[in-house]
Amino acid sequence: MASRKKRKSRKAAQAKAPAPAEREKAKRRTKKQKKHQRTQDKARSTAPPAPPPTWHTVAAAAAIVTVALLAYSNSFDGKLVLDDVDSIVENPTIRSLSPPWGPLTTPGGKTTTGRPVTNLSLALNHAAHGTEVRGYHLVNLMIHAAAALLLFGIVRRTLLLPELAARVGGATTATGLGLAVAALWAAHPLNTSCVTYVVQRTESLAGLFYLLTLYLVIRGSQTARPWPFHVGAVLACWLGIGSKEVVLTAPVVILVYDRVFLAGTFKELLRRRWPLYLGLAATWPLLYGLLASVNFKSGMAQTGWDFTRHQYTLTQLEMVTRYLRLALFPSGQVFDYGIYWVKGFSEVWPQAVLIALLLLATLWALRFRPALGFLGVWFFAILSPTSSVIKLINQTAAEYRMYLPLAAVVTLVVLGAHWLLRRVGPRLFGAKRRWIGPVALASAAVVALCLATRARNELFADPVALWNDNAARWPGNPRAHTSLGVLYTERGDHPRALEEFRKAVAINGAMFENVSNLGIGYQKVGQHERAIEVFTRAIGLKPGVPDAYYHRARSHVELKRDAEAIRDYTRALDLKSDHVDALAGRGNAFFRSRIFDRAIADFTAVIALDPAYENALYNRAVCYFHAGQYDRARADIERMRELGREPNPELVRQLASR
Repeated sequence: MASRKKRKSRKAAQAKAPAPAEREKAKRRTKKQKKHQRTQDKARSTAPPAPPPTWHTVAAAAAIVTVALLAYSNSFDGKLVLDDVDSIVENPTIRSLSPPWGPLTTPGGKTTTGRPVTNLSLALNHAAHGTEVRGYHLVNLMIHAAAALLLFGIVRRTLLLPELAARVGGATTATGLGLAVAALWAAHPLNTSCVTYVVQRTESLAGLFYLLTLYLVIRGSQTARPWPFHVGAVLACWLGIGSKEVVLTAPVVILVYDRVFLAGTFKELLRRRWPLYLGLAATWPLLYGLLASVNFKSGMAQTGWDFTRHQYTLTQLEMVTRYLRLALFPSGQVFDYGIYWVKGFSEVWPQAVLIALLLLATLWALRFRPALGFLGVWFFAILSPTSSVIKLINQTAAEYRMYLPLAAVVTLVVLGAHWLLRRVGPRLFGAKRRWIGPVALASAAVVALCLATRARNELFADPVALWNDNAARWPGNPRAHTSLGVLYTERGDHPRALEEFRKAVAINGAMFENVSNLGIGYQKVGQHERAIEVFTRAIGLKPGVPDAYYHRARSHVELKRDAEAIRDYTRALDLKSDHVDALAGRGNAFFRSRIFDRAIADFTAVIALDPAYENALYNRAVCYFHAGQYDRARADIERMRELGREPNPELVRQLASR
């Protein structure tokens, strides 16, 4: 009887239980409800949170600007070095703001090529200060300070989102953490390559617009009328693309930020903000057009190096690891790495393992700790255009590429220190004074970084010291030795210059510039036979450079070989018909060979190109005298006097007697 009742109750329960298909539908409904709830929670989290007192924000901003000033107040003595000369001193497009679009047409072969916004900023500097370097340093510092303020705003507003504010400890703590991140980043010596090295304003200006784009997207998500912020974000992104190509990653990085912090799903964020992302993505065809206008910067590098795309990628494994080390322990910085590459995987397998682990950690964090995962995306995405498989043959490594990625590293360190000190601070300092530890630690770190940055800035005040430091820390870079050789030549220390040129050729003897400079070095110390041998070698490397023939001709002149000199001057003029010095040199060689009509023709061509070329006027007057054309000789003498130069009295006396 009992067993019959049990069987009946089981059958009744089975009859009431839902079928498997119904259970599956119920699960799907539950998942959809939870997903919808998460979306609603995320949407509510974008509402403006209760801000901390205004004076907190103002004081933090003032502190950030003060830190930037303290770190870079001695950068104003920095000289123009390396690419500064090409992009500022020898850049014709920045010398005038008329027509207004003139500075937007960038010349080829320069750092500002294909970067019209940066070129325009240099033109504005030139209009205000000429080539006075302090004005350029001031603008660079202002750009860096503004970028630090934007970084503060981004970190602070992100940490003030409701789902994060509770974790970090409230609005005041969020402001303090934003201040710590921005101050440490502003003071970090790894950024000197973007602030004190003038022309790398390309990187800092692009970074400024990158941060501004993200900041405006965040502000737009926290207001009921977002479109003005979205329009501003698109404009900022366009200006960033015109500053440097690295901003091409901004639409993707901002999309990930939106998904992680602002919207529950990609579908939801695109539904709300699709015009914004359409405008941001429109920067990609703009970038293509800028690069196409300069033939994708082809021909910028004639390096004499030969490495593959695979070797370039392997090199980035080593250099990204080095960048990370310098971000955490900024000692041993290198101004210019030159053209360096790794030859095989066996040289970098430990670095490859580390980078692979970091990438896997980023993917894991995006799934389980999205806020931390975004920092990994920020780091790797911004580095990817220059530190991946895209082969940049002029410079395989550069510390200025860490300008924005450094912000992710600093943020991770600050948040990690905050997490740790929240647990040990009360035990060390007491519950009421637990803020002492974080403030003391952050202040000490900022001071240490400021001192390191100021020490780095001092090197830029003396280019010889800068390049000697470079050669000592990265001896395989021939550009460091070539630059030292040029500087020693300018100072008249020709033996030391020759020694540096020899070192450059020993590192890379297939690079035309190195060999040509060595030839000039031999000329300066009077070893003209050696100079001719070296210039012949340089011509073999690059036969189409007129200066190589010109310099070889000068050595022939010193050895009294006028026929050989005339031949080389003529070759130089075949390649560049308006080479004034080659015309003047050939005219002198014709005069010494008593071929006066040819000499007069060359000096006349020189004067047509440069009417104030006094030596050409005098030499033509001498040729006219020897050719018996006394009236023409007197006319050249009078022209010299008009230019303020008195001719040789003996020539004047002889002309007076004719």
